Order: sequence, then structure tokens, then C-alpha cells
Amino acid sequence: MNGRIFYAFSPGKGMLEQVAEPAGPRPILVSAYYLQKKKKDGDILEGWYEYAKPYPLLLDSGVFTFRDKLGFGFKQGLHFHLMTDDDKGVVLGRGLTNQTEMDDFVDSYILYLKKNKGLYDYVVEMDVDEFMGVEVADIYYKKLCEAIPNEQIIRVWHSTRTFENWIEWCETPSISYLAIEGSSQHGRDPQFYRKFIDYARQHGKKTHVFALTAPTFLTRVDVDTVDSSSFAVGGRYALVYTPIGCVSFAKQTTKNNKKNYYHLTDDDRVAVDSWITSKGFTIEDIQDSWQSRNILNLFYFDDFVDVPYVAQMQSYDIFLDRFI
Repeated sequence: MNGRIFYAFSPGKGMLEQVAEPAGPRPILVSAYYLQKKKKDGDILEGWYEYAKPYPLLLDSGVFTFRDKLGFGFKQGLHFHLMTDDDKGVVLGRGLTNQTEMDDFVDSYILYLKKNKGLYDYVVEMDVDEFMGVEVADIYYKKLCEAIPNEQIIRVWHSTRTFENWIEWCETPSISYLAIEGSSQHGRDPQFYRKFIDYARQHGKKTHVFALTAPTFLTRVDVDTVDSSSFAVGGRYALVYTPIGCVSFAKQTTKNNKKNYYHLTDDDRVAVDSWITSKGFTIEDIQDSWQSRNILNLFYFDDFVDVPYVAQMQSYDIFLDRFI
């Protein structure tokens, strides 16, 4: 493990105790939106922060989840508890449709950050450029800067902005960490990201790319960090990453393009069984326990996905570009 991946966990107490802790410490990304909703478990942010050490904890507002709630309205009985100064909270009901509710959400996030000072290393800015505009994003960023140390706030560049905006951010002393959208618009084109990362590095800034975790990308692009929740397919879909590819442990009822454990060739079955037992699990563990599947997937990421940058790969790409 090289510490280049922030693992996005659903921040429940069970996930912390049954998956994260058995897998060992690692960089963590958790959502304040879901943390604030887990009233019955109390605020377990401190537990996640202690677990991640010596790696950093990155806190996200959960604004995209909240946006989706705004866009489609709340279902009856589904509420979001806004943090208030008296800790009693304010419940927002269904039918939230305008910027007022988003403003309240931002204020709640800021209050949450203030009350939990010292329990996170970095926070993602509100990141609303693409659906509210850069002007609103800048207003929200300014509000964040007035509330917590600016060095902890990660600014996010979207294609709604220009490279000149990136230059300005890199030349701002109070900014220490910058992020770039991971978009299908750019694919996994290393050359697109390199100019951003190289300029940031020249100015002593760390960089993050969202939603790109492929080892081929990480070996070719000298980005500091990325993020991923892909390990969780073990719980969601009974899928396990192995050296022979992604294997399904679901009892297959219909044909799909995934390898199914119960229909593997003898050689593939031996390879998968060997991988499972080498990590301390039995076959029955993986068949019966979503927690074990998720832990095994984290171990796979440690060994095969969280790879170091290889400078020679960048030189190779530049060489190929001359002939393409």
C-alpha cells in the first residue's frame, strides 16, 4: 500500500468495526451528510479519525447526495437533520427545491466542521460548480474559509473553469491541496491531468483526482491521491477482486459477463482459492460474509491498485504521442 487512495466508506459503526478496523488503517473519505444522519450511533467521526491514523481523513459534505434529494424531493418520512447551535437540530422535510435549502445545508456543514475541529485532516469544498455555477461555488468557498483553516480545504477544479483559475489557486499561499474532477469528458487521458499536476507541484501543492483509480492511471500520473469506493462491491454485489479478475460469489441465476466462482475452470478455481487463503480467509468466509469480501477487496487494492507513480511510464507516453 502506498497511501495514494482515499477509501470512501459508508460511515456506520458496523462498517468501522467489521470491515475497516480488521483491514488495517488507511486514508479515509467519509461523508458528513451520512455522519449527521446517524443519530442512533452518535457521531462516530472520532472513531474513524482514530482508525485512519497515521493516514489522513478526508471529510466530504455529501452535497451531491443532498442535491439529488433537492432535485427529486424527499420521500415521505425521509428527513435530513441539520446541525444547530443547541445540538437539537432542525428537520428539513420533503419538497426542498430552491437555493435557500442549499444555503442551510452549507451552514449546517460549516457548523459541523467547527464542532468537530481536530477530527479531520482535510475537507472538500462545497463543489457545486456544475449545478449552481462558479459564482455560487466561490461564495460557499469563502464561507468555508471564514470558518476553518484554509489549508484544510480542498478546492475542486471542474471544466466549468479555466486553467487560469488553476494557476491562480496554485499561486494562493493559503491553498495547500487541489483536486480535479474525474470526468468521462477527459477519460483516463494522462496528458490532460499532467499539466495541472505539474503546475501544482511546482508551487508546492498536493493534488487529488476524483473517481479515477485504475493502476494504469496511477503509474502514469504523479497525482498525490485519488479516491475509490469500489472495494464495497463485495457487500453490494458479492464481487471479489482477484488476480484472475473480478469474480462473483452470488448464486448465479442469469448469465452475465462476470466470472462466477461456482462455474470457474479448475485452474481458475485453484488460483482464486489460493488468493483467498493467502489473505487469511476460508472459502466459506467469502461465500457467507459480505464483510469478509469487502476486507479481501481492500487487501487486493493494497497489493494491486494502490501503486506508485513510475516516471518512466510518463516518458513512454510522451514517446508514443509523437507517433499517434
